[in-house]
Amino acid sequence: MFKRLLPMAAVLAAVVAGVYHLSLSTSTPAHAATPTVWSVDMQPDAAGYTAVPVINPTRAPVNVGSTFSVDAVVHYDDAPWGSYQVTLDYTDSILDAAGVPANWGNAPTATTGGNLFPLTGGSLCDPSPATNAVVSEDDINGNAVNGSDAEYAMTCGHAATSDTDTAGGTMVRFFFLCENPGLATLHLRDVADTFILDNVFTSHNDSQVDGSVTCQVPPTNTPVPPTNTPAPATATPTRTDTATRTNTPAATNTPPFNPATMDKVPLGGPANVVVTGNGTIPAANLFLCEPDNDPSQPDGPADGDCDGPNEGSLTWIEEAFSPTTPVGAFEFQIKFDHKIFDINLECTTVADPGPACTLADTATWDIQLSEQLLSGGDGRDWSMDKCFRNITENYINFTCTSTGPIGAGYTGHVDLAKVTVHPDADLKFRLTPGNDNGIVRVILDENCELADPVGHPVVGSIAGGLTATCGDVVITVRILEGDLNLDCVVDLQDAQRIAQLYGMVFGLFLYDPWFDLEPNIHDFDIDAKDLQKVFGRIDSTCQNPIPPQPPLAPAQGN
Repeated sequence: MFKRLLPMAAVLAAVVAGVYHLSLSTSTPAHAATPTVWSVDMQPDAAGYTAVPVINPTRAPVNVGSTFSVDAVVHYDDAPWGSYQVTLDYTDSILDAAGVPANWGNAPTATTGGNLFPLTGGSLCDPSPATNAVVSEDDINGNAVNGSDAEYAMTCGHAATSDTDTAGGTMVRFFFLCENPGLATLHLRDVADTFILDNVFTSHNDSQVDGSVTCQVPPTNTPVPPTNTPAPATATPTRTDTATRTNTPAATNTPPFNPATMDKVPLGGPANVVVTGNGTIPAANLFLCEPDNDPSQPDGPADGDCDGPNEGSLTWIEEAFSPTTPVGAFEFQIKFDHKIFDINLECTTVADPGPACTLADTATWDIQLSEQLLSGGDGRDWSMDKCFRNITENYINFTCTSTGPIGAGYTGHVDLAKVTVHPDADLKFRLTPGNDNGIVRVILDENCELADPVGHPVVGSIAGGLTATCGDVVITVRILEGDLNLDCVVDLQDAQRIAQLYGMVFGLFLYDPWFDLEPNIHDFDIDAKDLQKVFGRIDSTCQNPIPPQPPLAPAQGN
């Protein structure tokens, strides 16, 4: 692929270079704190895509022989940029690239992909011919990831050298055909192949969120032939002239039940989030992280401590599916271990110290309405002043209502709310940064309800007005192995801390079990094994741990 695409990327870089060498000063613009995140949006809404940074890494099953679209989305808030490139690896044994446009600059149609970003003055991304935008399974050069064996890519930029952008959004729409049944993965390449090229020729791509889709054989309905039941013989010897037969009508096919559902979709990179889409509970890491541990770095954008996903907090999306009925209200109940997690929904805040809940209080809550609902794209008025919560020691009931026309509201997949959890503050006194540290807990979701604009349960609900599925999430609360100062990176600061304590044993004031890393059950001394636990993990981060530290399944299994 890149033997064909890279010449275009080089041309775009050269064009952009011609602009910026003439207009830039000698100083380099400061980057914003927001990281650059590429994501695969597997559930584009009626407007074409879900608002960034909300992402949907899984998709409802697609029948074999049917096509579906995938949007590549970038969350970017940085220096001006002039071009981009996006590359997807996909499982070629299950999927096939479809709907290749004659010119990537054309807007997508119902079956043909293309550029979605509103490039000022037009786009410069004609692959000439279109087949240059697709690489088949015989041209992967060993780059397959996660079982993928083919790639699909696009390079594009502004047509005029004077045009630039500073924002992100949905960049391109791809189309795929389900050829065979199975679970297919879609993997976004890293910054070498998927990037935004800024005005100082820096390629940006801090993390990627992948996707998956299940291709299924469409169900078939087997007709039931009518049965002819003969009348039983009578004991009377008299024969009747007409034989009596009973005709049983053919059975009717009951349409399959299409359930309403509510699930949790945790956000984060592939190293820390596992969402299979095959019915198992999604899993995610939550690393202990304390910002501003380095006194040499001021508070603010220059201090990158705990800025990444899964660092000091974990966010998931409460995603619902209403088969046919518009959604006018929703409710869910979160059950959690309050000795492990904190979820803030306080009504006594600095902004409003009074006991009554106000809109100013809700701005600090860890549960917020989704960007999709707040956008008003469904024709309904959603706001936090129409949301209510009930809090006990171990569970939270949360509900939101809306106003608007009876027929207005989202159907199908819709993001309801964004929920953020934090680790309990005293966990750093109960865990140590050795190997295999951590606590695994399931956050339960119960009493999930979806109501239509007049308060009736949506079609697809079960008894009591509940959704058929009320999804959970399993969270591994842990410390990055070797991260002695809890800043989500193992570096020379950590190495220096433990090196100063080499030779300390239990019984000496300087001995501290926090530094007694090996074995994971303390052996009451700080020796070479403990030092190597840190030195051998230098440059490990919460986004790319060394060695890999994936989230765990609960002991009870999925």
